Amino acid sequence: MKLRVITPLLSCIILLFGSSCNPPSSAEDYEPIVLTGSVVNHNNNNALDNAIVRIIQPFDRTTLTDGNGLYDFELDVDSTITLTITANKEGFLADTTEVLAIPERDIELPTFRLVGTDEESDDNVSTGGPGSISLVSVTPEHIVVQGSGGEENATFIFQVNDSSGHAINVSNPVDVSFRLGSHPDGGEMLNPVNGKTDGEGRVSVNLRSGTIAGVVQVIAEVNQDELLSSLENEDSGTVLSTKETSEAEILSAPSSGGDSSVAEVIRSQPVSIVIHGGLPDQGHFSVSPTQFNFPGYNINGLTNEISVIVGDKYGNIVAPGTAVYFSTDGGVIEGSSKTDDKGIASVELKSGNPRPDHPDLGPGFATIYAHTADDANNRVEDEAIVLFSGLPEIEISSPGGNSRDYTYRVHDQNGNPLAPETTISVNIDGEDVEVSGDTEITLGDTYSKGSGTTDFSFRVTGEGNEYLVNIDVEGPNGKASASTGRTDEGGQIGGPGSGEAASIKLASVSEESITVRESSEVENAEFIFQILDDAGNPIDANAAADVNFSLGSNPGGGISLFPATARTDAAGQVAVNLRSGTTAGVVQVIAEVDGSSIKSKPVSISIHAGLPDQAHFAVASEVLNLPGLNIFGLSTAITAFVGDKYGNIVSPGTSVYFTTDGGFVEGSAKTDERGRATVELTATNPNPPGGFATVRAQTADENSAIIETSTTVLFSGSPNIEINPATINVTNLGGQSFDYNVSDENGNPLAEGTNIVVNVETPDDDLGVIGEVDITLGDSQQSGPGTTDFQFSISDTGEDILARDVQITIVVTSPNGGMTRTITGSKVKSTL
Repeated sequence: MKLRVITPLLSCIILLFGSSCNPPSSAEDYEPIVLTGSVVNHNNNNALDNAIVRIIQPFDRTTLTDGNGLYDFELDVDSTITLTITANKEGFLADTTEVLAIPERDIELPTFRLVGTDEESDDNVSTGGPGSISLVSVTPEHIVVQGSGGEENATFIFQVNDSSGHAINVSNPVDVSFRLGSHPDGGEMLNPVNGKTDGEGRVSVNLRSGTIAGVVQVIAEVNQDELLSSLENEDSGTVLSTKETSEAEILSAPSSGGDSSVAEVIRSQPVSIVIHGGLPDQGHFSVSPTQFNFPGYNINGLTNEISVIVGDKYGNIVAPGTAVYFSTDGGVIEGSSKTDDKGIASVELKSGNPRPDHPDLGPGFATIYAHTADDANNRVEDEAIVLFSGLPEIEISSPGGNSRDYTYRVHDQNGNPLAPETTISVNIDGEDVEVSGDTEITLGDTYSKGSGTTDFSFRVTGEGNEYLVNIDVEGPNGKASASTGRTDEGGQIGGPGSGEAASIKLASVSEESITVRESSEVENAEFIFQILDDAGNPIDANAAADVNFSLGSNPGGGISLFPATARTDAAGQVAVNLRSGTTAGVVQVIAEVDGSSIKSKPVSISIHAGLPDQAHFAVASEVLNLPGLNIFGLSTAITAFVGDKYGNIVSPGTSVYFTTDGGFVEGSAKTDERGRATVELTATNPNPPGGFATVRAQTADENSAIIETSTTVLFSGSPNIEINPATINVTNLGGQSFDYNVSDENGNPLAEGTNIVVNVETPDDDLGVIGEVDITLGDSQQSGPGTTDFQFSISDTGEDILARDVQITIVVTSPNGGMTRTITGSKVKSTL
């Protein structure tokens, strides 16, 4: 049965700030909501059909449950209201609940569980014989291996029901046996192996873990043949009937006697529980990076996943959620992680300052440390080496005399191998010559120096005597080129050398962005320009040119370039280093060939601000007054504004943490390009004391010290109206003044958009009113005149000498809810 209920429009609740609330013209403007639920017998959870379910407030509607104990109402709700609902059935005690109904939100009510009114106790009612076994509970949900310091025991509670689904009670107790199904065979034990049902048909067994992790199945059984035999031999008591036996769920299983006879067994489904591994063990703890060599020496922000696999003293994977802590002497690493269901805890290592410098291995090598604790609270630890490789370099050793056997080295600026997927190509330019050896190479993931990783060779063969061998390196670390060979006296190989300088292009920039000085981040960037001739080829050593460097548009603050002038190398390349100042912004770098008009296009790089500073850290709420003291789920944006010590906006991605003592707030956010980090504060429990919630924002400055700031948000509550005097007494041609207060239950202002209207009514409409009689509140937390305290006066303007009744009504319409207050009295006329 479905009922459509139309409720009057009670109030307008503003759910989104900054938007107006326009009430629908009628209930047809809303989609109906559906209210569903069920009614069951409290004793056995059986569905109750034809139970009466009734809405008794704020209107009266009734329906009945179907054969499955289910019911539903379809309601037209045009405002938020509280429904009071009861359920009852003959022979049972009634039950009542309340629920909040909101337009266009379906509701699923908690199940009504009705208690029977029969005087005879269920324990004294005879039930049928066992028909099925079901699991009631397992506590805890999982256990750990023995000797690991965790929970090693789990309790299983089974319930035996008769063929009608009723629990076996004290009049028909049965013996239940327990056994293990599939299990890891590490010494798992059940205790007891047999038990008898209690007055609710329940019986329990305890499982103790062994030394091996895995899944254990527990099975409960009732031997029906043994039960029938024992009952038939009793002098008194209940004997299972043939009908009850046939209705039971009976399974065939081999008897315990070992002969060919068959015993009838009622068996539960196998119930599984996981035995997790124990606490970490030093012998089963190892850390390793996803990439041993990654190009993070000069490039900030690259990531490398670091993983630890953790086992217990038996070699099992430890319990999920085991905490592992990490640290490093190079770059930045996440401080901690927890193991997953495979015993692996992973974090991100990010390239940046400090640049690693290992005491034995040298620059570029960082040590990653990981530790946890074992079952004796001893430290369990391991470490791994990661290479932060840098910019590529090439060294060629030319042979002496007539030898054409060359050796060459490819490495980073610190002499270490380049990152994996780096390609090395060796090509020869000349007539009647060929090159062989290490000419096409792709590097793997290694930090070991030597043959095949940093050291290579090639041979030149053929009749030609003039040739040039070119070596090109390209990969995650960047590009590099070098040449060697034999040329004629003019440096030519089958043709002229390069032309003179004609244009400039940017070859590379070492950083995408840098930060202001003293910010503990990268403050320098290297720009490599290449000078080209008219044909677009790099100028050679014979056409080498001096290149001057200058700044274009820049924010100032002490930015510098070094050197001011440099000469091109054999590949036509020249480098300049930019160092940041104290002001964030965009910097342009320009290269110009000395003594000419040949210039590069301005090359731009961003200088981000430094780390947060207490004097430049603030937080504010989008809304000062949130009507959330009694209306949960309303929210407002909380924004932190973060600058560095120079007053610049901090680097995008700076983390800010938030807490509150009222409702709840998202825990963290990162700053955007405007230095703003925004989270959402939601009104819910706990309600703040006095209605005022404090929201705190935290971050860390350049000294790793915590800096904090806070703001206050008012959670305003339901409206309250007070007026003084509370009676009306106006004399002939006289007047009367009134003070009134509109506030919430804590005396605080109501939310923005609250409208307060004062209406004065008399039969002749001859009373005038002046003062604060039509007010719309703004967003305020401050109580007092104009926010909570108001005044108005009435005066007699008529000539009628007869007494008249007077009524004053104050109407409040608010996001906090609506309220009306009325006072009455009279205007007293004297005889002229």
